[in-house]
Amino acid sequence: MAGKGISILYLSVGSGHRMAAEALANTIKQLEPNLPVMAEDPFSEKTKILPKILNALQTISVVLAPDIYDLAWRRKADYDSYQWLTDVGVLQDFLVDRVNTHRTGMIVATHVVPCILGVGLKKRSIINDVYGVITDFGAHSLWPTQDVSGYFVASEELKNMLSFRGINAANIHVTGIPIRKMPKHLPKKSADSKIRVLLVSGGIQSGSYTNVQRYASDLLDLLMTEDFGNIDVTIVTGNQKQLRKELTKQVEIKQGNAHILGFVPDLPRLMMKNDILITKPGGLIISEALAIGMCIILMEPLPGQERANVNFLARQGAAFKGETPAEVSQVLRFLIEKPHAIDEMKTKARNLGHPNSSDLITNVILNHLK
Repeated sequence: MAGKGISILYLSVGSGHRMAAEALANTIKQLEPNLPVMAEDPFSEKTKILPKILNALQTISVVLAPDIYDLAWRRKADYDSYQWLTDVGVLQDFLVDRVNTHRTGMIVATHVVPCILGVGLKKRSIINDVYGVITDFGAHSLWPTQDVSGYFVASEELKNMLSFRGINAANIHVTGIPIRKMPKHLPKKSADSKIRVLLVSGGIQSGSYTNVQRYASDLLDLLMTEDFGNIDVTIVTGNQKQLRKELTKQVEIKQGNAHILGFVPDLPRLMMKNDILITKPGGLIISEALAIGMCIILMEPLPGQERANVNFLARQGAAFKGETPAEVSQVLRFLIEKPHAIDEMKTKARNLGHPNSSDLITNVILNHLK
């Protein structure tokens, strides 16, 4: 018999799936402190090698065969995704162990693999429900279309896409991607008239940011050697300690004016102090920037989800694209000359943002349980 707990499952591929799961788990705990809820990578204790393999396979795929990876990400194969994963029975066994340990009755998956496996457990009556949380503005082709209790998505456009694939529209909830709580008290911005630019070149896991290191160094060099005038620059390197040392040394040699930070636990608060965000096109950081209302410049996207994120924001006219440091430089010059464009992009961002996304998802889940 299925238990009453909620397991919010992710895979340790990048950091977005984990951040979304933890944001959602924290919100549920705040609203229903007596409800058993946990967020975890269900395979991390059994096998630490699986996330490394998945990260390596993704990196190899996007580097060696980006167009093939992008096509596979978008286009559903004839081979049923549930059958594909249930053929790998060991993954099912791992998940059953975790479900029984935590007396789980509902799985909420922020990654496609635990969602597919959760559907398998639901078919076997081991759990009652499985929900999918899509953490980008496009959907991987393997998200299952049958036996999922519901989906939480970032936009009406994505809802329509999933409905076209055969998912009941009534089970698709446009809530936004679950993000951390925004600070209740907004940090004060400096009284000067400077335009504040934030470049995020690293996060919790450095793997997804490896292609950004050279980009950050070249962009910093441009910002310090050319006369941009009225801007203030901050760069976040995350857990990439070597990158932080290199950029700090670069600033010292050039005698430039830039702030180099390491890992920032409360990134939304720092984002609120800035006007422009330059970042890789990850679903979570974009969602936070939209919720805050930032002018966004997106770096060159990787194939698959990042390309889908860039395309979505391009269709909405809600972000600039700077595939190279030189292109970012051009965009910054445009914004410095026409600062009203920054305000226009901030308004577009806020109109697309879902600052209460985790609350919206939690309400759907709790209403279902009741």
